[in-house]
Amino acid sequence: HLYEVSDTGVQRDVRDLSGLVGVTPVNGAAFDAGRSQLFFSVPGSGSGNGSLWYWNQATNATPVSLGLLPTARPDNGAYWDGAYWYVQQGTNTLHRIALNYDGAGNPTGLGAASTASLVHTPVLSGGDLWFGDIAIQTLSGSSAKLYGATAAGNQFFSVNLTNGALSGNVTASLLGTVGSNGVDKMQLSFDSAG
Repeated sequence: HLYEVSDTGVQRDVRDLSGLVGVTPVNGAAFDAGRSQLFFSVPGSGSGNGSLWYWNQATNATPVSLGLLPTARPDNGAYWDGAYWYVQQGTNTLHRIALNYDGAGNPTGLGAASTASLVHTPVLSGGDLWFGDIAIQTLSGSSAKLYGATAAGNQFFSVNLTNGALSGNVTASLLGTVGSNGVDKMQLSFDSAG
């Protein structure tokens, strides 16, 4: 189910997903505030690739599959620069999946995929390669900052982004820790002030 909760606490069940995606858990939620579109990933069968879906909040239309992701379903996701971003679980690989749009601004499918390796000191390894969530803050029309937290919250970091495809390595700066070991898969977001 997709639920919508207003800042006044009003909640409504806006969409039952079971008829579309079955009973498999969705994750990797990301929101394009400019177009009021929610993106989420659905696991593939077995260990297959996940798929990316979107729902238009403004029209409350039936969610639509945009196609298969290059990896299994991510547990984290963010939207920025006309693309869906995530860190592949168990790796230090940051993915950017460009989205194709029609003339009305509706996503029609997945475009070019690109990746970069997160270079981080201390080096991420073992359990630190499982990510709770990421969030992206726009800094200008061509730059942004990605914030991430490992699943246990013991690595809270940021990455400077520029628009366009990814390649090579990107530096992840350690900002500290959030939560405590045993807090599984922390979620990140921004308030209205950014």
